[in-house]
Amino acid sequence: MTKIFLVCGFLGSGKTTFIQEVLSKKDNSLIYAIVENEFGEVNIDSKILANSNIAIKEITNGCICCSLIGDFSKAILELKEKYQIDIIIIEPSGVAEISPLIHTLQSEELFVITIIDAKRHLIYEKNFKSFYEDQIFCADKIFFSKTDELTDLEIENLILDIKDKHGEKDIEFRNWHELNYNELFDIEGSKLIMKNSNHQDLKFYEKTLRPQKYFEIKEIEKIGEKLKNSDNIYRVKGFLDSFCGKLKIDYTQGEFNYEKIDYMPENFLIAIGTSQNIEIEIIKILGDDIES
Repeated sequence: MTKIFLVCGFLGSGKTTFIQEVLSKKDNSLIYAIVENEFGEVNIDSKILANSNIAIKEITNGCICCSLIGDFSKAILELKEKYQIDIIIIEPSGVAEISPLIHTLQSEELFVITIIDAKRHLIYEKNFKSFYEDQIFCADKIFFSKTDELTDLEIENLILDIKDKHGEKDIEFRNWHELNYNELFDIEGSKLIMKNSNHQDLKFYEKTLRPQKYFEIKEIEKIGEKLKNSDNIYRVKGFLDSFCGKLKIDYTQGEFNYEKIDYMPENFLIAIGTSQNIEIEIIKILGDDIES
């Protein structure tokens, strides 16, 4: 029977990086497939994972926990019928509620992994409440990301906070690079009693831009500073041309990074936030000469 691993986590938690780590240590006797869901119209994470030589199924322009649930079910069925897949790894959008996905996959051999941004956990818990907590509640196993800036005491308090609110959980706080394949994927399957969905309590908006210009590095850094000052934009990711080469852009609430890459994807940026005017806000940040 095909095993399905649902790798979830809020915006920018590190889901794609985790999947890359798993694939770098995968069991070569097994056949893998990935289902990627992007809230925007372009799937950036599938571009990053494209070098893994694994079959990737993309579902874009919505959330597989609600508006695209039919496309999601069809993708799973197609992978199972057309290929002899041993393991399907699903990466839902960071704004997906997990309870409805588990309900859809209740007849499958399902394992739910949640990646928690340790540095921002308390902020997300406060700002997004039950929506964010649903991803933790549904987890069979929890992995922390971005623990390098936390003390041992802060990590210990974080574990206690999660267990106090969500009961006993299998939590792994060691660096992913230190773990072997079995430690990453050795978990018990989901046996949760489903709770009612409350996805409608929080609405996210998305805008995809395709800038057709070359940026100076100082312009890129200025964009980062403006994003940090935004109250409504929580996630920006994509690729831009600079006079120093192609750049991968990554912004998660309060933290902006860019890096030069060797591969040459098309230019686009996806911005996700809670403002209906997100298009106006992101264009203002990038510059009025940006073509949307």
